[in-house]
Amino acid sequence: MNQTLKTRIFISLTAFLLGTAYALAQSAEPLSPFDQQVRDTLLKHPQIILEVFKKIQVEEEISAAQSDVDLIQTYQKALFEPHKNEIPDIVEFVDYNCGYCRKAFLQTQAFQEQNPDIIIRSIQFPILGEGSNLAARIALVVERDHPEKFNALHKSFMSTETRLELGNISKILTALTLNSEQLIEQAGSSEFTQIIIQNHALARNLNITGTPAFVGPSKIIRGLPDLNALKALAEPIT
Repeated sequence: MNQTLKTRIFISLTAFLLGTAYALAQSAEPLSPFDQQVRDTLLKHPQIILEVFKKIQVEEEISAAQSDVDLIQTYQKALFEPHKNEIPDIVEFVDYNCGYCRKAFLQTQAFQEQNPDIIIRSIQFPILGEGSNLAARIALVVERDHPEKFNALHKSFMSTETRLELGNISKILTALTLNSEQLIEQAGSSEFTQIIIQNHALARNLNITGTPAFVGPSKIIRGLPDLNALKALAEPIT
């Protein structure tokens, strides 16, 4: 459950229960036996409020998890279709200018060193402006036409300490012995525009609004995961 939503529910529930207890306590009319029992219980055992909140939280988390399972099953083909003769175990929605994506890259690198059989595929989801859009398009071109250079490009983009724009993207391509002018021209193709539009639609359908986001066989992580979360994410449906 979203932390802000948790807080709102807690505040509302607390206010309601305490308000009820206070109203009963201040009532000029004699309390019925039931009302008196409610008042005494709430005043003597305020932890009931926390217990109710915890129950609501658990139920919400179970419902959200099941909703994610349903979404993954609905869009399984788009998420996990074979790619370069490999079927990904995890897909990651990325924006190369996203600071949290760059932090997540360090986690995924460490995770894959420990789990070399797990395949993680990037889905280009540029949301942070023109530089992000260009970087995503370049990545799509390289992945299609120069797949042997894609991992190095991905690492270079994720390892950049400054914002990716035309100038430093060109320098990275040149450093990888790729023709930057040609690739930048190719990146403007409507083919890649359509792919990015489709990726945005897929993210929207999965209730993904930011980056990074990771999708596994039965779970979605919206945000920065740790190694344990990635391991759990890769586990198949049981």
